[in-house]
Amino acid sequence: MVDRCFSFAGHALRGGTCKPARVRTYEIAPERFKVVEDWLTARRQLWEARLDRFDHYVKQLKAKESAS
Repeated sequence: MVDRCFSFAGHALRGGTCKPARVRTYEIAPERFKVVEDWLTARRQLWEARLDRFDHYVKQLKAKESAS
């Protein structure tokens, strides 16, 4: 549809609008978002755990550095 509009605009440099030949209506299935939500939750937990370990490591290094 967008290509058709740009093609039309290229031929008629006077301006105007391009009316698409048909309209497509989509329906969102909420149950499909559950799969994505579960995947994102698992990744978030993984990265939070990694960042917590990294934070602990940095704090240990700073403690050693300030003790020296």
